[in-house]
Amino acid sequence: MKNGFCLVENIDNIGVDELTFKTILEGKRMRNSKDFHAEIERKLELPDYYGKNWHALGEIINDLSWLDFNDFVFLIRDYDLVLSEEAAEQKSEFLCIFENAMAEWENVPNYEGEDEYREVSSFLVLAEKNSQLKRDLEALELDDRMITK
Repeated sequence: MKNGFCLVENIDNIGVDELTFKTILEGKRMRNSKDFHAEIERKLELPDYYGKNWHALGEIINDLSWLDFNDFVFLIRDYDLVLSEEAAEQKSEFLCIFENAMAEWENVPNYEGEDEYREVSSFLVLAEKNSQLKRDLEALELDDRMITK
């Protein structure tokens, strides 16, 4: 399975196997940076040391070892509301962090010895078709990560 972003008809109908971590991130609960990090922290059951900032998110999203799953699916309900109270750069930061994670997870080992504790994994971000996601990825020149069905 290719890692990437995908638009789907209805995120509620997405099923996964028992080896895949699936969570629904609620855009209405992620309108600003503070609420964004709180939602991520809650839904990913992040460790106490999570710093609630973009650098910390980039580090932690490439680990996820406490979840003990092989693959990861992030469903975003109301994507257009995510960071809607922030400058556009904040949403760009979020999308770039997840795109970097996709590359990290599909290219294990990224450095010597990493394959001893981490395997190649699927890392998907799905949003509903009527969202702004595709245009946001095009603006960041990340549309090569767009998976079409």
